[in-house]
Amino acid sequence: MSLRAFSAVARLLSFRKAADELLISQSTVSHHIRQLENTLGTPLFVRHARSVSLTPEGERYLSHIDAAFRTITDATAELRAQVGLQTLRVTALPSFCSLWLVSCLSSFSEAHPEIEIELDPSLENISFTRDEADLGIRYGTGPWTGVDATLLHVEKIAPVAHAARSTSLGDLSDEQLLLSLKKHEWQVWAKSQGVTLAGAKRMPLTDYNVVVQAAIDGSGVAIGRQLLVDPLVRAGRLKWLADPKIVDQRLGYWLVSAKGRAFTPAMSVFADWLTGAFAEIKT
Repeated sequence: MSLRAFSAVARLLSFRKAADELLISQSTVSHHIRQLENTLGTPLFVRHARSVSLTPEGERYLSHIDAAFRTITDATAELRAQVGLQTLRVTALPSFCSLWLVSCLSSFSEAHPEIEIELDPSLENISFTRDEADLGIRYGTGPWTGVDATLLHVEKIAPVAHAARSTSLGDLSDEQLLLSLKKHEWQVWAKSQGVTLAGAKRMPLTDYNVVVQAAIDGSGVAIGRQLLVDPLVRAGRLKWLADPKIVDQRLGYWLVSAKGRAFTPAMSVFADWLTGAFAEIKT
């Protein structure tokens, strides 16, 4: 566990984020790191006021640890392949996983029982160079440095709010805008409608899952991503305040992988299935 804790802290450069990822307390992460440093007889991190950085010794040690983890991962995959099983590690935003992908995965598992999906819902941009995932699904306008990216689905967006409120959007300066990490969604939507966001109150919430829940609770107005919120609208939990439209031909869901990496059979099967699943969406 000490090596896992070290790897997580080294990648995220944060004891808190490492604790969240490993589902343990921050003090437990600190204990594992101190224990490892005592065993090795040298500091691995420089502690700053609000962050950490690797010492030269830590950087060298990390390269060996990463290589060892890759060897273990490859050996596991090789053994599973010998008995006809394959593991595919897929990372995506928590909101995309919970509001759409998880409900679709049962059909993939039924069609391909030989492939086990390890789903990693994460707000972090996972490092493909460290073999932390085989494939990723990102939301945005792309492209991104260091990865190959294929646009799977262009998203339609529009404001949504609590189902009981009036459909009239009114002056945005009178609204509280609920913001996720993709703050530019509000800008591109407002520009497409010829309106301004100047003076509007803003509530930054980071995770889109939280943004959606805040809108359901009546805390403000969110930008709705049609793929994710349409089921909530149909269920009477949210209401469209304008018709969802494409406002940017590159804003959507992308399949990403390590730059130049050849797809394994499992990666190809999943990519084809995902492409088909998006193609069946009626919007």
